[in-house]
Amino acid sequence: MTAADLQRYFEKSGDSDLLAGELLENEHGFMVFDVLIDMHGTSFRILHAYGDGKYWQALAERMAKRARCERIVICTKRNPYGFIRRHGYSVIGYILGKEL
Repeated sequence: MTAADLQRYFEKSGDSDLLAGELLENEHGFMVFDVLIDMHGTSFRILHAYGDGKYWQALAERMAKRARCERIVICTKRNPYGFIRRHGYSVIGYILGKEL
């Protein structure tokens, strides 16, 4: 991943850093992910993705099935309905924040 790719990601996403997780990168862009085990079961979490969304979604589904995850979870600052329409996601909760 070049510095220019990372800068474009930050500009597009509004993020200022990357969360810790496993990083995969290739000619399709990059994806940062982890696997979370909690009281709700096992989730494959896509923490960041940049580039070819269809490629990363298909790869995440294969990896999640191989890891025997029950779901894929993403968070977005963008309108979630594109992910619902394009990839079959549903809203399962909300993230709230309060500036201090």
